[in-house]
This record gives sequence, C-alpha cells and structure tokens, in this order.
Amino acid sequence: MFSITNAWSEEITVDCADYAEYQKPMVILKGDDIVVKYDEQKIHAQEIILNTETGKMMATGSVKLINRTGMLECSHLEYSLREKQGEAEDIYIDAGKLFLQARQASISTTAVILKRGLITGCNLKKPHYGIYASSLRLYPEDRVVVKNIVFKVGNVPLFYFPYYSQSLKDNRPPIELIPSYMDTDGRILKSSFNYLFSENSKGSFALDCVEKRGIGTGFSHTVRDKDNQGQKSDLSLYCIRETQRRSYLAHRERWFAQADWLYQKKDISTLLHLDALSDPQVRRDYRSGQLVLEPASHLSIAKARDCYLFRLTNAEKYSWQNNDFVKATGYIPLLKCETRLNKWKNTPWLYTFSSIIQRNNIAGDVALESRAAGMRDYRLTNTTNLTHSITLGGDKKYQLWGEEQRNLRQRVRNANL
Repeated sequence: MFSITNAWSEEITVDCADYAEYQKPMVILKGDDIVVKYDEQKIHAQEIILNTETGKMMATGSVKLINRTGMLECSHLEYSLREKQGEAEDIYIDAGKLFLQARQASISTTAVILKRGLITGCNLKKPHYGIYASSLRLYPEDRVVVKNIVFKVGNVPLFYFPYYSQSLKDNRPPIELIPSYMDTDGRILKSSFNYLFSENSKGSFALDCVEKRGIGTGFSHTVRDKDNQGQKSDLSLYCIRETQRRSYLAHRERWFAQADWLYQKKDISTLLHLDALSDPQVRRDYRSGQLVLEPASHLSIAKARDCYLFRLTNAEKYSWQNNDFVKATGYIPLLKCETRLNKWKNTPWLYTFSSIIQRNNIAGDVALESRAAGMRDYRLTNTTNLTHSITLGGDKKYQLWGEEQRNLRQRVRNANL
C-alpha cells in the first residue's frame, strides 16, 4: 500500500499492487486486484496507468468503478479521477432492480450514457428478455431514459417504441411477464411495461399474446398532485381483435375504457367517472375483473360543511340485452343532503339524518326519501367490538306531469328503436 499526493494536495491511495513502476508523472501498476482510492471513488483492475499530475488513468482487466451512486463493471476504462468522467468499454451496471449492458459508454458526474445497449430486469449476463436501444441514459439513483427501443424475448423482437423512461425510485418492477395456459385460449403470455415520469405521474403498457384469440394491447396512466390532495386522474384502455368468434358474442372487437377525474378545492369535491366496454365479459376474460352487466358513468359534485354534506349526482346506466348494451335507466339526477355522525347529548349513541331527491326519466317519477340512523359500539374484549344500529325512514314517489312523461317515454322508445 502506498499513497501519491498530486499538485492539488489530494491524496491517491493504491492497495494490493504486485508491481509498481514510476516514471514521473506516470505510475504503472499491475496485480490480481489493484485498488485505487480517491475522493469517495474506488477503482479495481489488473493493470492501471495513472498520471499523478492530472489524475487521469487507464485501467484494464476486470475493472470496477465504485462511487456513492453505485458500481460499474467494464473491461477497459479511461477515466479522470479529478473530473469524475471518462469512457468505458464492455459495460455492465447493476442499478438495483435494473441491469444495463453496452459495448461503449460515456461517464459524467450526472449520468452514464450507453450506446447501443440493453436494459433488463434479468440479472444474467445473457438475459432471457430485455429492451435493446440505440441510446440509454442512466441518472444514478433517479431514472433511466431509453430511446429507439426494441423489446425482445430471447432473440425474438416483439415491438418497437421510440421512447421509454423507468424510475429507479418506483417500487414496481420495470417488466412483468405472466405465462399461463387455458383449454379455451391456449398458451397465454401477459406482459406489463411500467414507467414513471415522476412520483405523481406513472403508468404502464400491456401486451398480451393469447394463442387462440390474438394479441391484445392496453394502457393505463395515473396522475396525482404533489400533495396528493387536489386533482387526481386515472385513465385505462384495452382492446383486442379476436381471431375466433365466441358463441355468446356477435363481434370480435373487444375493448374497455375507464376514466376517473377528481378535483378537490376547500370544501367542494367534483368526481367524473366514465365507464365503457364492448361486452360484460371483457374485463373478466382479459383483466381478471368481474362480470359487468350494468356499466355506469356519473358526475358527482359534493360540498361539505362542518355538519352537512351536499351531493349532486348525474348517472347513466346500460344493461346487456340481445348481445348489445341498451340504456337501462337514462339520466338520473340525484340530490342528497346528509349530516355527519354526531353524538346524542351525553350518551354513547351517534346519529345522522339524510334526505334524497331523485328523478327517474325512464320511470317518469320523482322520489323523495328521508332516513334517520343511530348507532353505538359495545366493547366486548380489547380486540372485539359489537356495533348496534337503528334506521328509520320512508320514501314517496311523485309522477311527473303527464305531457312531459309522454314526451320522455316517446324519446326513450325512439332511442331503443
């Protein structure tokens, strides 16, 4: 072990060198595992040529560059210890959940740029799958940005995409592959490619290969405010054109779409939910969801006070009839006012009141409903409670004006025709 002090009085430490030759300002080092240490950096190699005045070096063999952001392995490294930048060949980087490989790379203080490289979640030197790209940019402890990518399983290319970004802070795996088999569908490979633009904006792409049905594609994205209190948005889409027609469906194009938008400001909350699908079974068949016989879309506006909650909802529902969705209930405006749970004087009972006004355009009536409810908890043990509740109420329906009701029914009949 020995140390070298350069013109800036910064010490370079060398360990485990079997051979050292000094010809000012150059030092030639050889050994099984030479270690050079400088300013929170550590380089392992079998041969190192170091300029003691500039801090520039060339390392060959099984080279490892280790700093506070991670470790880079390569076969050849030209690097400046002082400037913390250089060039490397035959690179392998373990970034935690991701593994990167390339023939050449440029190293700087902020990023590692790999040319014609590979990114994968498989830690083998020859991975089973991966994203092959013309350019990969690794920002240590932050993200990986990839351009002009081709996703391959083995040596088989599956699809091309111009841009891909993966956060190193995202808890989700970058790529998920789920193989399975069903008698009706044959061999199935479901894949999901997760991305993250920021901690509040993330999503995924889906590519499903179903042997007897075809190829399905999907997309989902979620956006949240920084404080996770104001605006929230969710969007998901999925579609597939089946190669074989199912006996209970009249078409091969199957799809579903869902969008949710929530905006909260002070005591007002606005929620928009849109739900559409080609048939009741599509979510069950391709996303392990439930059978949906009545998809519903609605707009809800709620205003909360200290003691009261006002909610206005406008909804539209459809039912599955004769291999198609038809309008089931039409637009149903609903106004609901309810009190928050309050304590009844000095008793353990809690109570609440609610009133609902609802207009059904199809049935041609307006319903008024009032409810009063009380509840209390009984502690049986330290971990067990018993809740006792009582509800009283009633409702009454009022028919719309005759002329308006006839016009509504006529419009409904025309729509169904």
